[in-house]
Amino acid sequence: MRGGCHTPKFIQISTHTPVGLVHRTTSGFVEKSVLENKMAGISLHWISSICLPFIALLFICTLENVACWEDLDFSKYHHYQDVDSLLHSYEKRFPNLAKVGSIGKSGEGRELYYIQISDNVTTTEPGEPWFKYVGNIHGNEAVGRELIVYLIQYLLENYETDARVKKLVDNTNIFLMPSANPDGFEAARLGVTRATTWSADDSCVGVLGRPNANKVDLNRNFPDQFREFANDKIQPETQALINWIEGNKFVLSANLHGGSVVASYPFDDSKRHPQGHVYSASPDDAIFR
Repeated sequence: MRGGCHTPKFIQISTHTPVGLVHRTTSGFVEKSVLENKMAGISLHWISSICLPFIALLFICTLENVACWEDLDFSKYHHYQDVDSLLHSYEKRFPNLAKVGSIGKSGEGRELYYIQISDNVTTTEPGEPWFKYVGNIHGNEAVGRELIVYLIQYLLENYETDARVKKLVDNTNIFLMPSANPDGFEAARLGVTRATTWSADDSCVGVLGRPNANKVDLNRNFPDQFREFANDKIQPETQALINWIEGNKFVLSANLHGGSVVASYPFDDSKRHPQGHVYSASPDDAIFR
């Protein structure tokens, strides 16, 4: 368990490279509205009926040989212009199901795109839960980014033929953001472990591209209950995410990372964590041993 990751109000799921298998999921850094709804008596049945199917689809959309849009190349990572073209092409092909938006711009001026997917995408339906995935907040962690691209394709291409997909899309307002750090992703290079070091085995290790263009770790740039951020100016990507979270009633979210097989719980840090990297065990920790 990697405690002390400070992206607020998200489930943080780290995916194992390169196939992106999610080992476990839990109620991680959840939206404020989730906490409020739990206090109002919302049962865990909703979480199991909405969250778990999305987790399952992350497996399925990477492992199944589903009908693929001919322009989606599964043999490569998708760069900023690729994602821009893909999202707007999906919006054009599925105007009743998909709508592209941006929550703001990165430090280098790239749009922070998301795509909204629902059966009545231009209408807010009363009682329909809002769910979102965010990927690639660390620019060099590309698996979550690709999984979200694949999930977008899977939901839209299979809406008419897969009853499970249709149920999710018909009953959920889905927001999918492939990259919260497009500048970092564009700076990352396969096999480069440091700015001047090349790994001969083309391994996906290292830190080049992990922060944003201002060399700030966006995942630790949010307000925190135990740490002061006097020396860390809130970055444009961070502020855009904060505004998006506070301005919309998301009831469940996940932030996809790469490189480990873990899931962070809500408020899994502690006063001692920054000094000693304390393991923050959850109440059901023994189940996963």
